[in-house]
Amino acid sequence: MTATAPLSITSLLRTMDARRLRALFGDDAAVAAQWVRAVAADGVPAAQVCYGRLLLEGTGASRDAAA
Repeated sequence: MTATAPLSITSLLRTMDARRLRALFGDDAAVAAQWVRAVAADGVPAAQVCYGRLLLEGTGASRDAAA
C-alpha cells in the first residue's frame, strides 16, 4: 500500500468546476474571501490579484485601500 500526499487547498480548488465552487462558497462573500486568500498565500498569481481586488472593494474582507 502506498501513501498519497495530501492535496493542498490550491490543488483541491483547481479540481472543482464552477458548480462545485458555487456550492462551496454559496453567497457568503466572507467565506469566499477566506478561500481566495488561502490560495493567494499558496502563490497563485490569479488568486493574489483577485484577493487584492476583494480588499480594495471591501468584498468579504475589510476594505484596504493600500492593497
